[in-house]
Amino acid sequence: MRETPRPDLGDDGDFAGDNFVRHGGDSSRLAEVEAYAREAYDKGQALHLQADPTQVELMNKVFRERKEKLQASKTNKVLDKYGGEEHLQAPDERLIFAQTETFTEYDRTGQPLTGPEAGRPRAAATSRYEEDVWLHNHTAVWGSYFDRAAMRWGYADDHSTQRNSYSTGAAGRRARELAAATAAAA
Repeated sequence: MRETPRPDLGDDGDFAGDNFVRHGGDSSRLAEVEAYAREAYDKGQALHLQADPTQVELMNKVFRERKEKLQASKTNKVLDKYGGEEHLQAPDERLIFAQTETFTEYDRTGQPLTGPEAGRPRAAATSRYEEDVWLHNHTAVWGSYFDRAAMRWGYADDHSTQRNSYSTGAAGRRARELAAATAAAA
């Protein structure tokens, strides 16, 4: 694929490259006919796409028609023997799209307890992880602070970048800031 002719536009340009041509128009159809010609030649038929494209196209058409008839006859034989034609029909679209992932809980009388049908707000989704639990006396979670000088994540309450460290609070934060200032001055 060649490069964009206007790199100064950046992503604002509408250059799509050359690959869209490969998947549009008759290129996919040509690829199918080429594959058919190769397989037919391997099986002993004297077909060549460039030498006689009309013959290859007609033979491919006859092959596809026979294949479809064979598939239909196989399907009909199975349906005649075992039945089940009603399962081949697609269900009504209203039934397909009426399904939802909304959980609704009902009481003994059949009235909804939760969910949008009950007129009450939905229950909050629970996580499999513990929430609002801070370890080692911290008042913020790990990853709530990013130290740009050290390029490390840490805790926002005391600016500690040591994971699972014990919180030193505001005094530890002041000590870290003072240490960073003296290190920068030295």
